[in-house]
Amino acid sequence: HALELGFKTAIPFLQNTASTTISAVDVTSKTMKKTAEATSRTVKDVSGTLERARGRLALEQKKKSLEQKAAQESTRAKRLSAERESILSGDASARRPELRGDAAKLSPSQATRILQKLGESSATAPKLYREIEVLEEYFQASAEKTKVEDQVTASAEVAAQEKEEAISREAAAVQKLEEARKELEAARKYLLVTKQQEVKASQDERRASAEAETAGRNVEQHQEAVRKKLQMKEEEVLNERARQLKMECDELMTNQKMHEADAQEIARLIMDDIEDEKERGGPRRP
Repeated sequence: HALELGFKTAIPFLQNTASTTISAVDVTSKTMKKTAEATSRTVKDVSGTLERARGRLALEQKKKSLEQKAAQESTRAKRLSAERESILSGDASARRPELRGDAAKLSPSQATRILQKLGESSATAPKLYREIEVLEEYFQASAEKTKVEDQVTASAEVAAQEKEEAISREAAAVQKLEEARKELEAARKYLLVTKQQEVKASQDERRASAEAETAGRNVEQHQEAVRKKLQMKEEEVLNERARQLKMECDELMTNQKMHEADAQEIARLIMDDIEDEKERGGPRRP
């Protein structure tokens, strides 16, 4: 491209130069005619050279284009050959992933797209298209069954949850019942103990009442006996006291009389002594 551009630029330049040179020769001197003719021939030679160079450049470009196409064709041929070898060798990579045995389920829409990519239509492969339609029917039926299965599974899960909840409630109820049974058993035992205690207490009460009554009677009887004995003793003591008091009174009366008699005697003696003292004219020494 650069060479061609150089030639295209050089040709006008040389042509202008040639024209200018010829005009100058004509104007200045006819002697320059030969020079102008030589220049013209030079221009023609250069033009011929440029034309030949342009032709060679076109050929080079054509050659390069053909070489590129040849290389592309060679590359494509190698790729197709490798693909052919892969197909003939049974390589799994040459097959579509959807058609592998270990792939996921093939849907009717995928099967239809694959068949179309293989260049087949309902006219060229009617049986296969019919199989795809049957597959679509089976898919729809399977979807319905799956839907029903999901519903049944959901119902089963709900039933299982309710069962687990019922089991939990039953276990809790059994535990409460067991606790209630234990409490009832404990209450029964306590009631039996309290009844036994009540019977024993009643028996003890009756026995204590009888013993208290007996003791009361014994007390009353003994009180009466003691009272009578005390009364007798009291009478005895009182009588003895009365006797002693009488004796003391009698003794005191006797002593009183004796003291009164002694006092009267002393009084008489004193009077006699006073009389004697009067008669003697002075007190008498005792």
